[in-house]
Amino acid sequence: MNSTNATFNLLPFDTSHEQNQSTITRMELLEFWNDRFGTPPEIFKEYTFWEKGSGKIWAFKGNLPQETEIEALGLRFTTTNQKSWKPTTNAAQKSLGKALEIAFSGGAVMGLGVVGLGVLGLGSLFLLYSNLFQEVDTVIKVISGFSLGASSIALFARVGGGI
Repeated sequence: MNSTNATFNLLPFDTSHEQNQSTITRMELLEFWNDRFGTPPEIFKEYTFWEKGSGKIWAFKGNLPQETEIEALGLRFTTTNQKSWKPTTNAAQKSLGKALEIAFSGGAVMGLGVVGLGVLGLGSLFLLYSNLFQEVDTVIKVISGFSLGASSIALFARVGGGI
């Protein structure tokens, strides 16, 4: 095993402790999580952050020596290089065909997931309401209301940019 791949390096606390200019600091990482997700930095006061490779940040509860050679360490916390944040944009800079392929496969997975959950919800409601109401006509009317509401929510989420 290559020792550079197995080495976890402790993130510097701030720029005054920084040895490598390309490394993100602990303060920058916590500011990012606070700005992006509203996570206060105090939550991570017991954790140390380690970088393995290029931009892969790991969190570990507690302290270890400055440089640690082990196979894995705690939880992979975040990735700091932007290539993995927007794969479709990254692919579009190289080839529009590859970007379409990524977007289509991502949309297909999301679409099939939404449809699958919708069918599961309708089937569950049909079984539930079939036991409550004697007439199938009443069950279908109730389920139609559920379907209309679900379609409206999906439409407004899509128009609002939520999907």
